[in-house]
Amino acid sequence: MEPTTYVISITPFTDDGRLDEEGLRCHLSRMADAGVGVYVAGSGSGEGYSLTKEETRRILEITADEIGGRVPVRAMGSEPRNPDQMIDFLQMVESTDIDAIHVYSLEPGHGYLPKPHEVESYFNTVLEVTSKPVVLSSHMSVGYLIPLDTVGRLIERFDNVIGIVVSSMFEMRYLYDVIDRYGDRLEVISGGGLHGLQNLAFGGSGFATTEANIAPRLARSVIDHFLDGDAKKMFAASRRFSELSLRNTWKHGSVSSIKAALQTLGLPGGPPRPPRIPVPEEDLHSIKSLLDDIGVPEIEAVDDYQ
Repeated sequence: MEPTTYVISITPFTDDGRLDEEGLRCHLSRMADAGVGVYVAGSGSGEGYSLTKEETRRILEITADEIGGRVPVRAMGSEPRNPDQMIDFLQMVESTDIDAIHVYSLEPGHGYLPKPHEVESYFNTVLEVTSKPVVLSSHMSVGYLIPLDTVGRLIERFDNVIGIVVSSMFEMRYLYDVIDRYGDRLEVISGGGLHGLQNLAFGGSGFATTEANIAPRLARSVIDHFLDGDAKKMFAASRRFSELSLRNTWKHGSVSSIKAALQTLGLPGGPPRPPRIPVPEEDLHSIKSLLDDIGVPEIEAVDDYQ
């Protein structure tokens, strides 16, 4: 699998909280111009839990229309409480021109962690309903990772499983084992740019990240320098990119910080939806200073920088 990178796209809203369709088109086009694949309507960066079913469908339609065929476009959705919720999402995506569907692991709620056989039963149930290409999600947010043997049985049974996104801050052995066992069959992507180089070192396929909403060209440059064999430039780009996460993204919460950075760059994004709260005006100066320090306006060729 040739290495690549993806953005977990934000969902732009207007000041009065409506879906900003024009802003979404501009944002998606900027991602595609940088050569970055796109996941939309996700529960994290995409504020998927705040979206209505009609808004989610519209986001999928706009994405396919605006950048379909230019870069890979994938529907992300949100962690389901039961199989029917995931099936409902899969059936919605089936009727669109989106390339692939990101299938989240089950999150039953109230702190309950499903047993391995329940995890496998869930995936068997939901994957049966779609013929579209599927990317599995093994994400720490649900409290567990998909058992390795379960991954193996799923890809034996379902030919349309094309990849897996591994999102864990600590389980590097799990990432290594997924790549070692299934990297010749699956695109193995790490969730978050901080683990991008580790993924590539293990022989994986790259990374998916929220920071690419701010700096898609910088994100893509990490992969391009890797493919060119230029370690010095790759490490320099990765360090800059990591600073966006370590010094900005988590200070006010991921979505609010990303949208604040886009605001200072004069780019579409708008405010987050409740319960998230916009970054206070007095903190925007420090975000602008960080973007200047990293060189984001120059790297991204932002014309309307404020």
